[in-house]
Amino acid sequence: MSKDLKKRKLNETARRRGLAVGDLVQPWQSKAEFEQLLQELRAEFSPEGRMEEDTVLDLAIARWRKYRLEKSKRAAALKDPFHIELMESKAKSWSAARKYS
Repeated sequence: MSKDLKKRKLNETARRRGLAVGDLVQPWQSKAEFEQLLQELRAEFSPEGRMEEDTVLDLAIARWRKYRLEKSKRAAALKDPFHIELMESKAKSWSAARKYS
């Protein structure tokens, strides 16, 4: 399947559900990365029919949101003074972190 045909299929599935890739991907994120994730999931699960296509799209959306949430949590932790201090302690285990704190 050509790259253009894959994009049209993604957009068609999303439109049926009232979504667009732009609704799922924030302006600072890569639409190409989301489309790649969706293509990989399609290749792995080979959906046939509308319900299976919707299920694979749901899975791609859930994974994308999970990645976004994890990145947000990490960014927030990197700004937290306690977390910064703990990182500077160079503790390599929970035991060492407990001793440090």
